[in-house]
Amino acid sequence: MTDRSLLSRIRQEIENLTPYIATCKEAVDTNSGKPPSVISQLSRYNYQTMLEILNQETDSDVSVEKGRENAMREALHSYLMQYAPGEKDLAGYITAISLYLTFYAKRPLHPPDLVTDDFRIEKRDDEYYCTGKNRYLHDEPSLCRFCVCKPYIPE
Repeated sequence: MTDRSLLSRIRQEIENLTPYIATCKEAVDTNSGKPPSVISQLSRYNYQTMLEILNQETDSDVSVEKGRENAMREALHSYLMQYAPGEKDLAGYITAISLYLTFYAKRPLHPPDLVTDDFRIEKRDDEYYCTGKNRYLHDEPSLCRFCVCKPYIPE
């Protein structure tokens, strides 16, 4: 199924969060120039993605498997209720960005080249690989099943 209105819906969700976005910008600016932490890398990646969403010129057809957007929204809701309960603006921000990254941009939910104690994401040619994909794929409320990353295969 193609969906021409997905980007418009995502953009509207972002625009409804204007005061929260100012807080995100401040956090990114505050961490600029400091040694990168996992949180600062995620914040910067999400903020840059949000700017990309707002600067997209036109909607284009995006192929979304029937029910997949709603399934991802439900998974994000469960995930955010567990890890950020009561953070309504954060939940809206992360949901919009995650939907865009997954269905429109076809990029990982975490920044490419991110390295943590738990996993690493790397890009090879036009493919993304994650060392944590197999480990977290079946965890609840993991979002790995929606991420474009493939399970990591050593070169």
